[in-house]
Amino acid sequence: VVDGLPAEFVLGRDGSPPAYSMIEAMPYTHYLLSNGIATGFHAKAAPPTVTMPRLK
Repeated sequence: VVDGLPAEFVLGRDGSPPAYSMIEAMPYTHYLLSNGIATGFHAKAAPPTVTMPRLK
């Protein structure tokens, strides 16, 4: 799990592949994804509110 990495750097955007510079920067990740060894997905999560830690 990579937190904070923009998904388009690895997965591309709007059905297009990622930029060549990103493929060169992360060759192992690109290899895993392109050969079906790994699966990439974009997850969206809502951060907890400030009051959440106070509830016990």
